[in-house]
Amino acid sequence: TEGVEECQDALEDFCRAHNLTGDLRVWFCLFANYQAKAVSTTRGAQDAGPTIAEQLNLDPFGSVIAGVDQMVAIHTTTCELYDRLWCVYEVAEAMKKEGMRTQAALSNAYKEQMQLRFQRARDAGMSPHDALVVAGLRVDTLRARCGSLEDENRIWHKVLDSPGGFERLNEAVLWFRARIMAKVADNIATD
Repeated sequence: TEGVEECQDALEDFCRAHNLTGDLRVWFCLFANYQAKAVSTTRGAQDAGPTIAEQLNLDPFGSVIAGVDQMVAIHTTTCELYDRLWCVYEVAEAMKKEGMRTQAALSNAYKEQMQLRFQRARDAGMSPHDALVVAGLRVDTLRARCGSLEDENRIWHKVLDSPGGFERLNEAVLWFRARIMAKVADNIATD
């Protein structure tokens, strides 16, 4: 439940920061994939549901972002979002859509952890660039993985075909996180 509580914290904080009230719809990509086939196959049961490949051909994420103008990537301390290649792909797809605002929502625990690690790295004598890496503000989306080699290959091609590829994503993630952390630092300075 810790991850769920952090997720809720990140969303509530994001909504407050952006004055979002009233009718708000939230879609989590993990609810878009039919997972029962993988579970039933490992247990020897028959399942008539679609395969992962069949689902991907339907482009569930592309279908969802076609109807929205904002994507918010939620960050918690339970895992690094950009270690997951599917998450990298989703951000790449969102960034390709004209008029799409791609932003980040960070849980308070995540912000505190990043700020503490950045400050500790600077206090230890690290350069600002290295401290950004230590704190997790700077990522390398090329290192992301997924459970299927076939899916990895497919996603690599899709991201490489996107404007700027993986490097553009790395810079966008740094910008998302640094912008939020600058606001956190400003709030601490004024308290």
